[in-house]
Amino acid sequence: MIPRLRDAFVNALGGPFPDTNVFLGPIVSGDPDDAVFIGYDGDQFGEMEVAVHTQQWGALGNKARDEEFDVRCCILNVAGAVDADEVEAAFTRLYAMYQAIAAEIHRDPSIGLGPPVAPVMVCAVRNFASYMPLTENGGVEPRISFSVHVRTRV
Repeated sequence: MIPRLRDAFVNALGGPFPDTNVFLGPIVSGDPDDAVFIGYDGDQFGEMEVAVHTQQWGALGNKARDEEFDVRCCILNVAGAVDADEVEAAFTRLYAMYQAIAAEIHRDPSIGLGPPVAPVMVCAVRNFASYMPLTENGGVEPRISFSVHVRTRV
């Protein structure tokens, strides 16, 4: 499921933002300017939570299970910004990337994993938040955190 999200994000960003990196988990090397992370909320000092899951039996007889989970994601201006114009430009790009990702998931909520791959698979983007944590050089790293909510029956 999470690798398929990466494919959907790359498809969404490929036209308007072809140079944007899409990572699974936190960045470990490289020097991207703007980057999208799946399974990482962008808080390097946080808990590094990838996803939150819930399950319950779908019906009597224990033949199917309803599963819901939220995959943590973020769009981060890794290069940072040091003045008001850079912050505004960074957030403008990050919001545009977020809108492209949300539109792609809205366009195909199964992200290509509906039947016959999974009996029921529906995704939606939600829990959107914006952050401006301070950097060591006196600037900020504009960040948008969001979750992709998935509901399926297995």
